[in-house]
Amino acid sequence: MTVSVVCVKTKGMTKRQYIEYLLATPGNYTCTNLADHLEGPQAQSHDAISDFLRHEKLTPRGLWQVVQPLLHDGPESYLIFDDSVQDKRYAHQIALVKRQYSGAEGGLVKGIGVLNLLHSSGAVAEDGEFYPVDYRIYDPVSDGKTKNQHFREMPGALWADAPSVTKGCRPGCCSSTPGMPAWTISS
Repeated sequence: MTVSVVCVKTKGMTKRQYIEYLLATPGNYTCTNLADHLEGPQAQSHDAISDFLRHEKLTPRGLWQVVQPLLHDGPESYLIFDDSVQDKRYAHQIALVKRQYSGAEGGLVKGIGVLNLLHSSGAVAEDGEFYPVDYRIYDPVSDGKTKNQHFREMPGALWADAPSVTKGCRPGCCSSTPGMPAWTISS
């Protein structure tokens, strides 16, 4: 999957640029990596990107606005619920870091829990498209919600936020990682 960054630099990094970078980058989400890949009028320094991240709030709604036009929906499309832990084993003062189970590590790690809702076009793997359409930071101390409660809210929030989604994003089913519930979406 290739997503081109189309924003023209006016002053510093834009939310759209950053979201498109995250969509197009398979694994290295560092400020240094982003700075290394922005050229010409879009060029930014590591420090400018760090300042942007310190001062801007990236929301699920902002993600949705970038991703919605990219979705190819049809009878074969589906939603995927995924929970992951962003490993922060060396972090000592990040508020959201806590010990939690990581399937990738096969045990407990210090990290930040992220719940993701992905949309798939349902096409064969090489041709298929997978886009994040919603996310939540798992922090039961601040919101009192379980992962299952977040996952049950996410599709409803997706459709409530954008009424046109009821026409443009109606996947046939949902899938989840092992241990998470799976649902069939009905009209």
